Amino acid sequence: MKLLTYTYAGNEAVGVLKNDGSEVVPVNYLGWGVADMNEFLSCATPEKLEKLDRNRGLIWGVSFQNNGRRHTDTLTMTIQAANPEENYIVDRLKREGRGGAVTQTAPGVYTYETRVFDCNEMLPWLRTFTGRILSLTCSDPFVERLFYQDLQTMYQLYQINGGGPGSRA
Repeated sequence: MKLLTYTYAGNEAVGVLKNDGSEVVPVNYLGWGVADMNEFLSCATPEKLEKLDRNRGLIWGVSFQNNGRRHTDTLTMTIQAANPEENYIVDRLKREGRGGAVTQTAPGVYTYETRVFDCNEMLPWLRTFTGRILSLTCSDPFVERLFYQDLQTMYQLYQINGGGPGSRA
């Protein structure tokens, strides 16, 4: 694990390299309420650093506690990529899915499943698969409800009949 210091809004801040080192997670988002480096280093016990290292793979964005709850949620999305020229969609799931499992469940049908602290942070990425999503379920009912409400709003805006849970998103 690597700690970084950087300047944000004129203040020195501390971040931790996430997963493969492609992102920095500010430590003040990790539930420690720490804003400056000296404070962080003085309270960064080996136990906290081990917990952070153990849980890094479960962080999708910057949220570490899932809306105040202290457990992970599971999200499952089934998509259709029926033609060989659509394999890039499956490649995207594998490349951008941050450790989620991608399995082919039928010809041209793939299921992506992941476990993270805050599935709500995944919604912008999930929406990029609109038009290919056959189903989406989440153990956090708020996330699932919000996803399908957003689809209903889109259907209304574009005057599309149908839609909703059970129909193709």
